[in-house]
Amino acid sequence: MRYLKSFENYNFDEYVLGSGETVILNKNHVHNNVWPNLKEALLKVDSGGKGFIKTEVQFDHVIGVSHCVEVTEDDEIYYKKRTNRKKASKMVAKREPTPCNKITVILIRRSGGYRLITAYIGGLSEPEIWDNRAFQNAPDFRIAKQKSIDFWDKHALIEEL
Repeated sequence: MRYLKSFENYNFDEYVLGSGETVILNKNHVHNNVWPNLKEALLKVDSGGKGFIKTEVQFDHVIGVSHCVEVTEDDEIYYKKRTNRKKASKMVAKREPTPCNKITVILIRRSGGYRLITAYIGGLSEPEIWDNRAFQNAPDFRIAKQKSIDFWDKHALIEEL
């Protein structure tokens, strides 16, 4: 009885993909502004039986703002270690997030369903350059790493306050 009481304040709503598989959440990497639309986004994903899913889910209306922007040579760039990250991320100062109608979800198949690696408002991006663990599912590590370098050379994050 004591065990059940310790979970009374938790919400165990089930998250599932449109193809029917259960999704186990990684709450540390679900960005706060995603929660109101996460269930609907996952219901739009068909796994196709894949072991790794990286997809952009589009809505017919603006659902929030993206904090990843293209940078210009006039931008003020700095690096900051974000919560739950091992190294610093490329950041841009004095920029505003952009309205967005997309959520990107990244999932990996696990026993009994899929585990959500991350979910954020915005289009597809590449893993941060330092995150070698994110390249493990790539067919060719060097090509994946170069795509990441090319992406983050042109993009940065706006700090979420």
